[in-house]
Amino acid sequence: MAWGAWSVDPAKLRRLGRAFNCWRAEHPEQGDWLLQLAVAVVPLPPARGAVRWFGLDQLC
Repeated sequence: MAWGAWSVDPAKLRRLGRAFNCWRAEHPEQGDWLLQLAVAVVPLPPARGAVRWFGLDQLC
């Protein structure tokens, strides 16, 4: 996996999952929403390129 997606390690995935669970707990009215978490990898200057999006299923 390239483009910095390798930097989303298991610890970061756990933190993201905890943050998502906290959001869900604070917003029970959205309990029936279908939500998908994604990570955006943004190239910083001087690199060029498009923003790459990865679903969590692609990172696990």
